[in-house]
Amino acid sequence: MVVSKFDASEKYLGSEYLTLIFAKLSFVFILLHSCIVAATTLQKLDIDQVAKTADFIFEGEVLTREVRTEPNTGLINTYVTFLVLDVIKGDQQIKEIELKFTGGTSHGATVKVNGLTIPQAAEQGIYFVESTSENLINPLVGWSQGHFIIKEIEGERIIHTNEH
Repeated sequence: MVVSKFDASEKYLGSEYLTLIFAKLSFVFILLHSCIVAATTLQKLDIDQVAKTADFIFEGEVLTREVRTEPNTGLINTYVTFLVLDVIKGDQQIKEIELKFTGGTSHGATVKVNGLTIPQAAEQGIYFVESTSENLINPLVGWSQGHFIIKEIEGERIIHTNEH
């Protein structure tokens, strides 16, 4: 049997195409599986556990929110810069801190992570930061469990949980 060059190249392209499709499907499966696992392992913490887990706890105010598309990965993240008004735990010298939250809208594309609330412009609150050095989906301990909003109501400052 004689196989023409055209037939052989079609077979080669076919196997290369299948390998590429398999690799993409494997990546999507791993990504979805890791999201499901992460979602099922989020534990309800009491305030003592939240405080103990946090590397840095501060009262602050949101100064800026900037959505950036990461050049190497194409992932969309929102960078929030806070004015640190009072340090409760951690480095007392920090006056401003920038935290990265996964998600946002950039150039018409939106990434939203279920259960993740990105602090709003001018928001004031108490923030329990899990890590100032690790690359996390949400840098706050226990997601909403480490995010308390301070609102002024009738001249009185009230702390609210950020529950969904």
